[in-house]
Amino acid sequence: MQAMDPIFRSRRSWIGVALLFLFFPALAALQGDELKVALVLPGSISDHGFNEVAYQGLQDIQKQFNAKIAYSENTALVNYERVIRSFADDGNKIIFCRGLEFGDLAKKIAPDYPQQYFIVSDGHEVRGPNVISIEPRTRDAAFLCGVMAGLTTKTNKVGAVIGFDFPLIVGDVEAFRWGLRSSNPKAELQVIYLGTFDDVSKGREAALSEIGSGCDILYHIADTAGMGVIQAAVDKGAYVIGYGSDQNHLAPKTVIATEISDPRFMMVDTVQLIQEGKFDGHDRIYGVESPSVACAVAPGFISPATQAKLDQVKARIVSGQLQIPLLTARDAGAKLPVVHL
Repeated sequence: MQAMDPIFRSRRSWIGVALLFLFFPALAALQGDELKVALVLPGSISDHGFNEVAYQGLQDIQKQFNAKIAYSENTALVNYERVIRSFADDGNKIIFCRGLEFGDLAKKIAPDYPQQYFIVSDGHEVRGPNVISIEPRTRDAAFLCGVMAGLTTKTNKVGAVIGFDFPLIVGDVEAFRWGLRSSNPKAELQVIYLGTFDDVSKGREAALSEIGSGCDILYHIADTAGMGVIQAAVDKGAYVIGYGSDQNHLAPKTVIATEISDPRFMMVDTVQLIQEGKFDGHDRIYGVESPSVACAVAPGFISPATQAKLDQVKARIVSGQLQIPLLTARDAGAKLPVVHL
């Protein structure tokens, strides 16, 4: 039998593929419906906190939705718009922007890409036909961490090392202060705002200053600079309440708790919402009733009585009996009447 001409064999293969798509249109649709999701990060995916946990959320999306993912880390402020538009031009259906500073920019860009979705992770009150914020109500967890610090400190002096005085971050600091005072009226909170999320040396210097003034527990919202806080606490024998994903593994004898602000559940939940056609243009808020927000206490650092108290306060927050206001002015948590716990 004469061998088949290679060109004819190739053409016959293409005819077979065409017939397959003709009789199975759903399969043809699937070939063009690959979900593409991108993430824009202001910092490093190895910061053990704010940026890394969002990157982990992107990986979760890849696994759960078989999505093709892309990301930009250490994105400079001057490049935010260019990077977001580039991801949109590349056909990413969903683009996550990590940080409240992206809110106005996402609202500006979204109308130019009406078939795509722009999600501001850790944003605040961003709403639109194809753009929203997903916000962890971390002030609830901050209040709980403050309660724990007040019941745990031996010196009645607690320090806070904070990256920037953004309103939502100040809100966490003042909720922490309010919880601290409510559980221990004698306790004082010393706060240092660094003006950076990236400078490890600055974080360490601030922590050493607070430890030197008698603080035995340090609370940080400082991303990469928070590594300097933890280093100082390890060297000087102080304790740390971390931020972001659980940081106890970084220093198991030092990090006694973490204010969890975990976007992974929020990111997956939002993609699911979009895929099911349920996107409604309303911002979404996740509190301590969700896996996204918590005061995660490492085992062995607090007494059963303290843990029971934290559980009781959390239950009051979840039920709405205790509402933690957003306090965006410095020292506002010192002016509120203490909560009877």
